[in-house]
Amino acid sequence: MYKYKHILRLANHKMCNETDLTDYKNNIIAAVEYYNSASQYAKNSKKIVEYSIFPKYIEIISESNQSLTRPNVALQLFSRYLSKNGLDNLVKNKLLFKGSAERIVEKNLSDEEILLELIRLFYKKDKNAQDKINQIRKIIET
Repeated sequence: MYKYKHILRLANHKMCNETDLTDYKNNIIAAVEYYNSASQYAKNSKKIVEYSIFPKYIEIISESNQSLTRPNVALQLFSRYLSKNGLDNLVKNKLLFKGSAERIVEKNLSDEEILLELIRLFYKKDKNAQDKINQIRKIIET
């Protein structure tokens, strides 16, 4: 099982500053229930296992049976539900949320899971990933 932490903010920056997402708590709860119900039958079943609603963002912990290369895309059904059920006024350019996601790495990973994480790290294009790659190189070269 693979776990991910998602941080979702409204894509509409103007509305992000004017909107308190806690006002949409009931809509978000319904979207989580809908997502979990519909996603359990997918080829790669997924589930939202935890979520917290803050005024400016939503934090979600999700699980997937398989590794996800783009974890936020896996929440597309969740966003689509909200776009059609109460948050339609917050959509901009057909997009409700923008956000980030990271894999929650559990201890005692299998060799396969470690290899997948290393591959994912090499595809990231940020300084933090490059620093980690350099640390791995030093370990391997010693």
